[in-house]
Amino acid sequence: MDPMETLTPGFSIKAEKKDAPCGKTPRVSILAGPSGGHLFPAVAFAEYLRTHYPGSILSLVTGKKGSSIVQSVSPGLFNHVLYLEDFPFLAAKPLRWLLSLWHFLGSFVTMAVHFWRTSPELVAGFGSYVSFPGVYLAHLSKIPTLIHEQNLIPGKATQWLVRCADLVCVTFEATFAGIKLKRREVVGLPLRAALYSAREHSPEPPGPRKTFRILIVGGSQGARRINEAVLQAFKLMTPAEKANIAVTHITGMQDASWVAEEARRLGVEYRVNAFSSRMQDLYGEADMAITRAGANTLFELALFKVPAVVIPYPHAAQHQRANAVFFSERQAVFLQDETQLTPQGLLQKIKQLQNNPDLRARMSHSLAQLGGCQAPARMAVCAEALWKRSN
Repeated sequence: MDPMETLTPGFSIKAEKKDAPCGKTPRVSILAGPSGGHLFPAVAFAEYLRTHYPGSILSLVTGKKGSSIVQSVSPGLFNHVLYLEDFPFLAAKPLRWLLSLWHFLGSFVTMAVHFWRTSPELVAGFGSYVSFPGVYLAHLSKIPTLIHEQNLIPGKATQWLVRCADLVCVTFEATFAGIKLKRREVVGLPLRAALYSAREHSPEPPGPRKTFRILIVGGSQGARRINEAVLQAFKLMTPAEKANIAVTHITGMQDASWVAEEARRLGVEYRVNAFSSRMQDLYGEADMAITRAGANTLFELALFKVPAVVIPYPHAAQHQRANAVFFSERQAVFLQDETQLTPQGLLQKIKQLQNNPDLRARMSHSLAQLGGCQAPARMAVCAEALWKRSN
């Protein structure tokens, strides 16, 4: 039940309590689940605060599984990082369920100590079980609270907390539209500063390229079903068709070696990586993508205007499918359910995009209507109004 804590060198909790100024340099505690879907928007929000509110004291609370993502962010972004024990209530076995319950109850004690040490003027939750104890405890302690829901269909933690939050920020207009809340704002999805910067400075392609570039991403953990289907689809291509494509495939750690071995036998220009910390470069060079349908992925595609075949993760209460349907109804992506995924059908969609520049242009235009760069700023404006209340 003991949490893991890290401090940026030179950062002092004592100094934070005594010397942290108010107003334009707030103390904000950011809580997010350990997956990229929750952590990346939290990081984007923190980046904006760090840039536009110099001297802010920012702490991050997440699960231990998120440590690799946290370690990849800019040094000094967070003054204080707290890792909670993982306690999702998904275990079927009684002993594991009891262990999760023990960690869950212990997390309230941990968060109480964390708030005593850091004295936050605002607590911002970005979903997942990790955010529940801190946001709820902040509500009971009269600390201003903000929640951001990334998906069209909200997660359970957000559903449980939404009525006690002082502000609920949503990505999609329809999310919580029919529920009476203290305050709800449609802000969009905050994306990381590196993505915005890369899109702003990337030149538009001068014209059609001979090589059609395909980006394949199965999510932060990879997706075995997608990896298998795309390889089988490429095997169905003729040698002439293979000569006109170039593939970048982000496989996930478990599948990297066997995908690389299969790719060597395809006769295709093929790059395989287990993961990439430079997705902005990959989006910038892609003519199309084959991806999951997490909110982050969809809005990153929108930012870079990359037409895509999206294959929602078929579990987790169908959150991804709802996101994908929203984009598909606006002709921004092709929606492909995993249960009906076949190499032949996938190849057909690849050829449809490859051979129809006008279709790609229409999809890119639709994506551009959904993307934008204002989400972090909109959230920050809302957040400032909240933390000023505590001064």
